[in-house]
Amino acid sequence: MSTTIGSAIEHQVGSTGTVSIRTTDGDVTVTAVDGEVARLRSSDGRDLGDHYRWRLDDGALTLEPRDRGVFGFQRLFGDRMPDIVAEVPRDAVVDLETVSGAMTVHGARGRQRYRLVSGAIEATGVAGPIAVDEVSGAVHLDAVDRASIRVRTVSGSVHIAGPGFDSLDVHTMSGLVDVRGRLDGTGPFGFDGVSGSVSLAVDGPILVAGTTVSGSVVTDLPHRTSGAPGRRTIEVGQGGPLVAFKTVSGTLRVVHDGSAVGSAGQGPDTATGTGTTDGTVLADDPRETARLEILRDLEAGRIDVSAATARLAELDGGSAAGRAAASTGPTASGGGSSTTAAHDSWAVHFWDHRA
Repeated sequence: MSTTIGSAIEHQVGSTGTVSIRTTDGDVTVTAVDGEVARLRSSDGRDLGDHYRWRLDDGALTLEPRDRGVFGFQRLFGDRMPDIVAEVPRDAVVDLETVSGAMTVHGARGRQRYRLVSGAIEATGVAGPIAVDEVSGAVHLDAVDRASIRVRTVSGSVHIAGPGFDSLDVHTMSGLVDVRGRLDGTGPFGFDGVSGSVSLAVDGPILVAGTTVSGSVVTDLPHRTSGAPGRRTIEVGQGGPLVAFKTVSGTLRVVHDGSAVGSAGQGPDTATGTGTTDGTVLADDPRETARLEILRDLEAGRIDVSAATARLAELDGGSAAGRAAASTGPTASGGGSSTTAAHDSWAVHFWDHRA
């Protein structure tokens, strides 16, 4: 069953069918409903055919810009595309892409993929596998049931909350990350980046393995700690899942669920007791001043991670700590791309990344 009337499209995709919506500057609002029918309409009543084209397949509905232009950016000058309001089956596959529009999603339980350049996404009442690729907008995910989440962002802030996660993978260059919920699935669980701070609020046991150049792993909870320069393990409770944290100069703070608002990157500087840090910078040490300059160059995109880690190793005089920093740098950066290079690459190739 399919119906198309100017500003609206209705198509039976099935309870687990696929709904794909791609736009440039239009906002997208998706609400999950019972049934097997997907319904799309423009929010202002404009004819969708003036800006979009669509394909109605067996078990799938696809809406995309009619004329993408260079690199997929339609109408660099001219009218803004109509905002899209959609109802989709609750367990459908939801695939959304936008350049500068915002996304709002509620109630989706099937596989979800969201891709944005500078827009923000807010998904509430969601569950299931969720993947987000973002450049500089905010990511806000509130799950009401079990979820497996992967987020890649350059500088956008990330908020993730839910009752329990089967897996969690967050990569950020310099964004702030706030995660709340129980990590009790099969995993993997991990955070990596260059300089972003992570606040991890948990209500169960956890084992954090941190790999860092000058960053830190911090907790106020009772714990056991071990490790060497550049590598630190913190265990809260017993039998908890392994959480990998890889960074150049970022901070991960582990707190009890409900007490982590805005606290990433703050905490005691003691090495024992109930608070611990690794990689605290001493401002009056000339080597640490030089180290900070290298990290600033890295974050500004003036050098890549390979060059930064080589300079850090040279600064350390070939010590074990320097070699450890050099070996972990490329992993912490997600392959050595600078913030500027990553932003340009994502913007240019945004429409081509559909794998």
